[in-house]
Amino acid sequence: MKPDRPRRTDLSERRDHGSPPIPDGVLALYLIGLAAALVLGYLFLNKMLDISQQEDCMLAHRKDCAAIELPSRSLAR
Repeated sequence: MKPDRPRRTDLSERRDHGSPPIPDGVLALYLIGLAAALVLGYLFLNKMLDISQQEDCMLAHRKDCAAIELPSRSLAR
């Protein structure tokens, strides 16, 4: 008696037994959320860097730590 060999299946049958594909709408929402998280994280880290630099300046007892804002010049005189 010969041992039973496993039956070969083609690729299309194998794909049917896997997990279902992710719907396009769900994938789009996921990518939008990921992009928003990356942008917000970048902005947050920049703000933390500004605060850290200002604290370093204050701890060094410097007097010119604040950002200098120049008045806007009007062209009409």
